[in-house]
Amino acid sequence: MYRLKRACRPNGSRLGDIVLLQQIRTDVEVAPRFHERADVRMSPFNALELASEFHLNHYCDKEVFYMFHDIPWDGGAQRR
Repeated sequence: MYRLKRACRPNGSRLGDIVLLQQIRTDVEVAPRFHERADVRMSPFNALELASEFHLNHYCDKEVFYMFHDIPWDGGAQRR
């Protein structure tokens, strides 16, 4: 799985951008990355807001698997 980390400014506020619909290729499955202990406030409804790191499941279907498998990684993303 691949590890994703939320991008933040130096003051801790989140970075974000508008993505054109034409640039979206597919949806992917992400799951919160838990450390020693999970946040007790986390639920399926707020996990994307509370978590700062995620696992990207590239095994969810074969198209997503091959899309990520063929990317030449330069070390910027951490692959597990």
